[in-house]
Amino acid sequence: MYPHILCLFPVRVDCTPSDMLVTVNFGQPFAGRVFATGNPQSCFEMGGDRSQIVLRISLGTQCGTLQQVHSYTSKEHN
Repeated sequence: MYPHILCLFPVRVDCTPSDMLVTVNFGQPFAGRVFATGNPQSCFEMGGDRSQIVLRISLGTQCGTLQQVHSYTSKEHN
């Protein structure tokens, strides 16, 4: 994403073990192209005059995503 561009449309991101589903609601027919900047030639969805689209971004190298692993620990005090 480009942090300097304001997103004017509602966007929802749902994560699964294998991908991210990015739902964009344009509120009116959209005929353009939405893409992942990591690989715009392979990871895109055409609007097709739909008002809502779902872009599936595969986790891994296909769409240029990187996995970030968080480890959580708990401290027990006696």
